[in-house]
Amino acid sequence: MYTRARSGGAEPRRGAGAEGEHRAARGAASRGPGPPGATLAVEQLLALASLALFAALVVAFAVVLRRAARVVGEAREDDGFRTAAGARVGRATAALGDAAERIDRVRRRQDAPTELDDLLPELLERLAALRDETAALAAPATLEPLRARILEELDRAARSVEVVRHGCTLLGVTAGRPRELEGETSITRGSLNLLHAREALVTLGVDLEVGRLGATRWFSERKGAGGAG
Repeated sequence: MYTRARSGGAEPRRGAGAEGEHRAARGAASRGPGPPGATLAVEQLLALASLALFAALVVAFAVVLRRAARVVGEAREDDGFRTAAGARVGRATAALGDAAERIDRVRRRQDAPTELDDLLPELLERLAALRDETAALAAPATLEPLRARILEELDRAARSVEVVRHGCTLLGVTAGRPRELEGETSITRGSLNLLHAREALVTLGVDLEVGRLGATRWFSERKGAGGAG
């Protein structure tokens, strides 16, 4: 709108632009920040996302904790078997070491065969008991081959003792030189097989202690190649 001035001309009304801006600001203020439903929906989505993230973290932690518990349980089971089996292997090697010395004296004719009359039956009983105890141990799946090797060597040691006893029986019979040679041969063969079995058990004991599974294969290969015991 224009107002007529004294000079007769028309000029714009002062303050019209400022008044329009003021009205627009008042209208925007009267409309408010927006509908309350939209804000609530955003808050709910954020809460759901937080809950989902927390649930995922809980599940992941539970999986890790379960795996860790399984690993610890398996380690304890392994350690328990290694300790128990190692103790029996140690007892076997000690008994075989003492017997090997006395058998060797008979083989060299330094002692009479009758010196082994009490030793050999007792040694057989001890080996049988150690074998039963080892077989009764609960071995983890990863250590089952090692337990089987221990049982094999205990069996080989027992067969060696039987061969030595057979030789002592032949030497105690007065039946001529051929029987005497057979007896000496049996004692020598049984003594060597006994030493081999003890050597294998010593290595198996080290395997149990350090956790090695494949280092004793050489003994089984030699056994198959040489036909020991």
